[in-house]
Amino acid sequence: MSISELYESFNVLRNTPVYDFTEPKVTADGNSSLSQIIGILIDRNANDIFIPLSGKVATITMRDILGIRNITSSKPPTVRKIIPTLNSDCTIAEAVRLLSLYRLRALPIMEKNEILGQISAKRIVQEIRDLMLVTHNGKINASDVMTRNPIVVSKTDKIASAKQIMKRRRIDHIPILQDNRLFGMATSKDIIQVMLPTERIGRKSLGIDDTLNRLDL
Repeated sequence: MSISELYESFNVLRNTPVYDFTEPKVTADGNSSLSQIIGILIDRNANDIFIPLSGKVATITMRDILGIRNITSSKPPTVRKIIPTLNSDCTIAEAVRLLSLYRLRALPIMEKNEILGQISAKRIVQEIRDLMLVTHNGKINASDVMTRNPIVVSKTDKIASAKQIMKRRRIDHIPILQDNRLFGMATSKDIIQVMLPTERIGRKSLGIDDTLNRLDL
């Protein structure tokens, strides 16, 4: 499968209104503490949370939280940032442009100054995948869509090192190698859960992969 064929699948969707792909919103109010926001993100398995603020919408992402020096003492206003919003008539092409420009996983869809729902990069990719499966008879190879020569860390690296790489490169997943073979995967959510003092004792029960339990802090 060629890159042009991938673009062809996207072009089928580009003028579709985002309303057709609306998902349940992930929100917090302006008075929520950072620990409450982290809890919502983890509970909803989300990377972005929206905070309505007097006609505007702010977001806090898992990647933003990675950059906080002291999670327990930081306040949401020091982390959140104002982001653009979409109305239900906006197209998928516009959503993709903004998601890429702001390096977000999701954007809010507004209706009468209220957050109606959200459109996520994951949902768009799923639609493109489904189209490709139909148009190419299910023949989609991982090599057609993979990231070549990805940034990786070693099993013996410190979690702090992985955190800095993810923050600097603005990524949320990083492969972990042992003897040049894939050992596991660390995500921004995994690292944040390890960073939280109240979560570290029970991090296995919260879904932290055993990989991180074996990595040095």
